[in-house]
Amino acid sequence: MEMKTQLGSDVAVRKLLLREYDVEPYGPSAGVVRPSVRRFHDSGSATGSDYKILFNDDDPEFRAATSQGWDAWLPILQYTRSTDESMRPNRIKGGAIIIAGSGMCTGGRIRHHLKHNLWNRRNHVVMVGFQARGTLGRALVDGTQRVRMFGEEIAVRAPVHTLGGLSAHAGQSQLLEWARSFEQPRPRLCLIHGELEKMWAMQQRLVTELGWDAYIPAHGEVLHV
Repeated sequence: MEMKTQLGSDVAVRKLLLREYDVEPYGPSAGVVRPSVRRFHDSGSATGSDYKILFNDDDPEFRAATSQGWDAWLPILQYTRSTDESMRPNRIKGGAIIIAGSGMCTGGRIRHHLKHNLWNRRNHVVMVGFQARGTLGRALVDGTQRVRMFGEEIAVRAPVHTLGGLSAHAGQSQLLEWARSFEQPRPRLCLIHGELEKMWAMQQRLVTELGWDAYIPAHGEVLHV
């Protein structure tokens, strides 16, 4: 994900995560300084030594900022590398921010955090990016009242918020721009990833704007390449 284009700048993200204290802005407690909540980055695969290669590594400013490692760049952000470290945030009673990625909540550590926190109205769940139909993430975004995980029925009482603008996938316009780079003779083009009505719209734009007739295979169809 290109954080500079999505969030304004890496510096802004760092300032947000670095705050050691939060100041109440409104009400009778306005101006009161409180210790900031603890922040956890919980992803075993994303805390490896080569992770920063996937994150703005082509930006010289970012490379310089992270030259001493992620822990030095964001000291307030705690990285949970082991399974035991991943479980600890769910024991905190005073508040915490847990950043955990997965394939639309279909697997990984996020499911354990959801199991422990969805039932509690005091918690909030922020879904970042697109959630495909048929996934747990989409069910939560669509407002389901109950989910089944690990053999249990769990009530969804925590408010669910969506930040769709942070998706790392290219949008329709970006895909069309990519398709324009092909010269004749163009290869066979198949649309296989996306919801059907969105693929129909993409197919129509490819024909109308580029004269490229894209094929949408049926579910289970075998394509020979």
